[in-house]
Amino acid sequence: MSNVIDNIVEEWEKDSKLSETTIKEDSLRTPQLHAKYLKLLATWKRKLTDRKIALSELKRNKIRWYNGELSQQECTTLGWDQWLYNKPIRSAIPDMLAGEKDINDLQSKVEYIETIIYILENIIKMINQRDFTISNFIKYKMFESGERA
Repeated sequence: MSNVIDNIVEEWEKDSKLSETTIKEDSLRTPQLHAKYLKLLATWKRKLTDRKIALSELKRNKIRWYNGELSQQECTTLGWDQWLYNKPIRSAIPDMLAGEKDINDLQSKVEYIETIIYILENIIKMINQRDFTISNFIKYKMFESGERA
């Protein structure tokens, strides 16, 4: 998963280039770029929702596990041993959850996906401003050549 951010950034570096010689084609490509990155954004938002639901379910099951509420079959299905200790006090459970490796791993994945979404949202903002950049470039070239807009 760690290459995803690098791949998106590299792809955007290629897609974001504007050339004086291909300004017309670059302008016409704006809707395609918008669609491309919007599709990626939608995909990653869906993945984020799935991961958040999985994290919530994992926390709920861990709390049930600590409270001794999971059956032996549920523990076996989850790959956990039966909780054999005293039921923790309610205020201790958040600290116990914070130390759970599987919860921390899933939380890390959620945060990584949130970073991907942040990058994609900013790319889309830049795409939305792309026409203004192209327009300003054309106006500058007209000014440079002595033409009026």
